[in-house]
Amino acid sequence: MIRSSTSAAALCAALLAANAASAITLSNGSGDGSVIAEVSEYGQIFSASFDPIGPVGSGSTVYDSYVSSSLGSLVSDLESLVNDAGTSASILSQSDTQLRTRFSVNQLEFTLTQTLSNALSSSSVVTGSVLTQEFAIRNLTNVPVSFDMFRYMDGDLYLTDQTLDDGGGVIQAGGQVLPYQTDLLDGQTAENTFLGITATGGNPVTSGRFSVNDCCGLDLPLDDMVENDFDNDGVIDQAYDVTLALRNTFVVPVNATQTYTTTTIWGSGEVPTPGSSENLPLLPDNTTMVGNIPVWTFEIPVVSVTEPVWIDPIVAVGYTYTVTGNAFAAVIAPSLATIPDSDGTYTISFDGMTVDILAGETYFFATPVTSFTLTGIDIGLDIDPLDPLAFPTGVIFATLGTATVTQTPITVETSTPPIPLPASVFLMLGGIGALPILRKLRSA
Repeated sequence: MIRSSTSAAALCAALLAANAASAITLSNGSGDGSVIAEVSEYGQIFSASFDPIGPVGSGSTVYDSYVSSSLGSLVSDLESLVNDAGTSASILSQSDTQLRTRFSVNQLEFTLTQTLSNALSSSSVVTGSVLTQEFAIRNLTNVPVSFDMFRYMDGDLYLTDQTLDDGGGVIQAGGQVLPYQTDLLDGQTAENTFLGITATGGNPVTSGRFSVNDCCGLDLPLDDMVENDFDNDGVIDQAYDVTLALRNTFVVPVNATQTYTTTTIWGSGEVPTPGSSENLPLLPDNTTMVGNIPVWTFEIPVVSVTEPVWIDPIVAVGYTYTVTGNAFAAVIAPSLATIPDSDGTYTISFDGMTVDILAGETYFFATPVTSFTLTGIDIGLDIDPLDPLAFPTGVIFATLGTATVTQTPITVETSTPPIPLPASVFLMLGGIGALPILRKLRSA
């Protein structure tokens, strides 16, 4: 690949050469929708090839991607921070689709799980792939530690054209910020290939959350802008060599563990709106704590009685869902690709009846109901109850309009039976208009 900037090219090439020995390959197969990625023990993506759905063949999509932090004297990528401390990462486990590693930075212990899986549509059809990089960050010091985490992506999509120029933009909805880039076709934005990133965890960030900028490198502070977005609609109007970045901020208490999760989504078709699939669920707009139980508030538009909305609140071994002002027409369990439940079976209880459904299955109620319980979540998964990406659940509503949904988690102690807790989720669902995907044909 040839960069327009010789100095940037030399720097990037040097970084790649220095880390070539630690490149570990993850692959979720071959054929349409598959990805082969080379990653490091610290979350860097050296390269990734993607085979889009349809006639477009496999091609290169990532030039460089990494996670940086402000834990050092300067913002640096995690590998540099570890190297500066004279330590290294250890590999905990490895398979074709997953890599688990552990390393430390300034007495913060990072346990990183990188998982490559299929990206699914709202109807669980494969549309591409998603790489989930989950960092469990444990504070081993005797004081709270504050820091920022940055996700950087320099993606070059060599799929429908062979230039560095790409389109793209940002979608902000349902608690998610999704910077993305698209390939070009005959000088215009291609509608069938895209690459996007997300990052969740930590405290709310009101400014300096994202950037969609020109190559190369993490340009701080992030400016919450899309370069060459001349009409302020969140979409690039004139193509260029696109880079993406996100910032999350953390305060980790003493002896506590917090989770930072960043994803890379490769897809075909239009860029998904948050909430349209289990790979990109809606996140809480607000979170407050009642004791040690999080209370999640969602603002969600109900604009369809056929398409599911995916939500992702606290998880335990089950949930009770209730709704007023509307009714549930169907529930969709998360797929095994998202939640590797041991037996892949959940139990739905409603109106004195129980039915078993499989992971990824949609169950339509014969008559819409106002309450149901989902149980059977494998306690051995040990899912972090404070992680908003822990357990995505899809629901389809019976009618348009306003609905209030409460969700009560059912938790267990290791030596006691399940204990229902107070309602912990309040979702205000209203027909307030569709969340638009601002995709346009653009001149290069």
